[in-house]
Amino acid sequence: MCERNILSKAYPSWICKECLKKILFIEKRDSQICFRCGSPLSNRCLCPNLNNNIKMLRGIFIYDGVGREIIHKWKYSNIYFIKDYFERLIIRRFPVNYPQFDVVIPIPIHFYKRITRGFNQSNTLAEFISKRFRIKYTPNLILRKRNSKSQSLCKNYKERERNIASAFKLNCNPDNFTNSKILIVDDIITSGSTVNEVAKLFPNSEIYIFTMAMAV
Repeated sequence: MCERNILSKAYPSWICKECLKKILFIEKRDSQICFRCGSPLSNRCLCPNLNNNIKMLRGIFIYDGVGREIIHKWKYSNIYFIKDYFERLIIRRFPVNYPQFDVVIPIPIHFYKRITRGFNQSNTLAEFISKRFRIKYTPNLILRKRNSKSQSLCKNYKERERNIASAFKLNCNPDNFTNSKILIVDDIITSGSTVNEVAKLFPNSEIYIFTMAMAV
């Protein structure tokens, strides 16, 4: 981002009008997105990697350029009020073709990362979605068992898959969610390996994924 001072009240105080225009919103980038995984690029379809019970995945913008930078500033630079802008995007762009959900669940982060970062970004998004769309919110249903390295440090899908394998556990009986429609919320989707691992915890449920950003 350009770091210029903002005087107008029409835009967030941390980003100018021109930088805001550089965010690549997925439906504006390419209307021919994959119906299941939401990828706007046919050669970047995530469907072959997704568990069978994942029915739909949707993101709002491309994880690149300004989109990548605002995610990083939110997560790692303590600019917590970026969430206000994300909330406005969710209100305007939450997928209308999603079904009615029984529960919304955030992707958990390890205790050490939460202490370092100060918050769980997925939890913040899921809580807002729960309140806005009146979906039952269960933040502690999935627990992070181990502190794996960042997925961004992995070279390919297989390495990401190994890195995240068995990283989560369910804090209840999965039979409690048989035939349920579950919305999983994360801030970024890259290969889909993390949400895929979570989907395995609910073998008899329909899983839907929502994320702010998708890496293509």
